[in-house]
Amino acid sequence: MSTEVPMSASHATDDDMVVAHRVHKQFGHVEVLKDVSFTVRRGEVLCLIGPSGSGKSTLLRCINHLEAPTSGWISINGEYMGYRRRGLHLHEQRTADICRLRSRVGLVFQAFNLFPHMTALANIMEAPVGVKGDRKQDAERHAMELLDRVGLAEKAKRHPKQLSGGEQQRVAIARALAMRPDLMLFDEPTSALDPELVGEVLDVMRDLARDGMTMMVATHEMGFAADVADSVMFMEHGSIVDVGTPDEILINPRNERARRFVNNVSREVAEAESAVQARIPHRT
Repeated sequence: MSTEVPMSASHATDDDMVVAHRVHKQFGHVEVLKDVSFTVRRGEVLCLIGPSGSGKSTLLRCINHLEAPTSGWISINGEYMGYRRRGLHLHEQRTADICRLRSRVGLVFQAFNLFPHMTALANIMEAPVGVKGDRKQDAERHAMELLDRVGLAEKAKRHPKQLSGGEQQRVAIARALAMRPDLMLFDEPTSALDPELVGEVLDVMRDLARDGMTMMVATHEMGFAADVADSVMFMEHGSIVDVGTPDEILINPRNERARRFVNNVSREVAEAESAVQARIPHRT
């Protein structure tokens, strides 16, 4: 399989971490992504919002080449993801080359996907030792630093079943960071958590943003997106409907469909908060 690179295609600059050019993804007759193009600059946080089924998760998986685009291309740090260029065409890379570039992209899923038979520490050490070939002593030292960073140093020897959902997701973030990625992708990282555990995961992500990590985050946490994002992309039916600053997309939406989505999400949050307050007995 090969993909043509058009003469008009823009090339990444030194400040561009991710460039997506006319990415299309199709499963059978179902179009999941349609002509998606965007750029994420180094150190930027881009939040992806939109209704379920809008293509956010598939887009993140294409960026990491867990799914290969049907057409179009994605580059990371100036390298085509999953392809090598020959003239005006891109040809699929060898698996080893894809894995090399993929190792520089951390991906945190909705489900924690920790190895249940391993401790938190061992989960974080596994890829640096097994994939990168790091010495165990170095990997363990770095893993403990990461556990401390996410507030779980004292639980290094715990197995996943001994951790709360929020703690497991923080271990999953530490595991992704253990490979020292250039880019972090988050696919609805708080959607599987109880509401009281969401904040501890978002706090870790806020710290990463403050430290300058380039991040793409698919989320329904509008407050987090408004607080952390440099830009917000609203997607629906596999297409980008609007892109702009948090103020343009979340606070004063320019697009009518984005406005309805944001208002609906905000109303659901307000109704949930009211329901919780109604169950709390009034004190006199």
